[in-house]
Amino acid sequence: MLQVNVSKIENNSAQISLPDGQHLTVPLSLIKGNPEVGGKAYLMIAIPGAEGEVGKEFARNLLNELIENDK
Repeated sequence: MLQVNVSKIENNSAQISLPDGQHLTVPLSLIKGNPEVGGKAYLMIAIPGAEGEVGKEFARNLLNELIENDK
């Protein structure tokens, strides 16, 4: 799972900036929630059959982030 940034929104698409500086354009219809320019997002790529592991990793990372923000 990668933490990415929303760098631009236009024409029903969001441009996502990856940690290595590359950009990915994603249709807004595929993004859950309401992305905002400058906001962060998470990018997860799962091979068929590995979706459960990706979900567990996301939950673990989200809980860790919540715990850190609560300190």
